[in-house]
Amino acid sequence: MLQDWSTYFDYYSNDSAIKPILNVGFLTACIFIGSFTWMLNVSKRETEKPAEWPWMRQILGYGLPSILLLTIYATFRLEIAKYFDNLIQSTRITMHQRIGTDDPNYEFNYNYETLKTAWVYIYTLFFASVLTYFNIKKLKNSELAVTNLIINLLVVVLFLTYGLYTFSELRDNYLFPESKYFSISSFNIGMRYISITFFVLLNESAKFHNSTITKMVIALAYGE
Repeated sequence: MLQDWSTYFDYYSNDSAIKPILNVGFLTACIFIGSFTWMLNVSKRETEKPAEWPWMRQILGYGLPSILLLTIYATFRLEIAKYFDNLIQSTRITMHQRIGTDDPNYEFNYNYETLKTAWVYIYTLFFASVLTYFNIKKLKNSELAVTNLIINLLVVVLFLTYGLYTFSELRDNYLFPESKYFSISSFNIGMRYISITFFVLLNESAKFHNSTITKMVIALAYGE
C-alpha cells in the first residue's frame, strides 16, 4: 500500500490521468482493507488455550484497528485528490514558450486545488462523524471511544483553523479571480455552508450539539 501511495502520479508532468475508484491502487486498497478486517475478526475470537504472548495480543488489539482505520481514511482521501487532480489537468492551457527554452508554458485552473483541499476537510468531518456514530450505535468499544475523542478534537481544531482559512480562499477566488482564462462559479461560496453542515453532523454524532464550539464555528463562518 505504501508503495502504491508513494508512486501517485504528478498531474503537472503526467498527461495520463488516473480514474478515481476505477484504478489498480483502489483495488489493492480494498484487498488490503478486506485482509485486515479478516485479521481483526480472527484476533478477537476467544480461545480456550490462553495466549502465550498476551502482550502481542494486546498490541494487535490496538495496532490492527489503527492500521485499518488509517487505510480506509487514506484510500478515499486519495481518490478525492485524484478526481480534482484530473480536473486540474483537464484545464491546462498551453501558453507561449518560455524564453530561452523549447518548453511551452502552461496555465491551470488552480481554484480546483483549493476545492480539493476543501473537500478533503469535508470528507474528514464525514469520516469522523461516521466513525463516532458507528461506535456509539454498533461497536460500543471503550478504547475506540477514546480514540474517537482524540480524532474529533483534532478534526475540530484543524477545521477551525486551516479549514475555515481554505473556505475563505474559495470566497476570495470567486470575488477576486486571479486568472483571466477561467471563470469561478458561486459554488465556491456555497462550499462554506456545506462544510458547516458536516461540522454540525460531527457534533451531533458525538452528542456535542449543544457545545459552544458549534456556535463559535457558525459565528466565524457567517462573520457574525
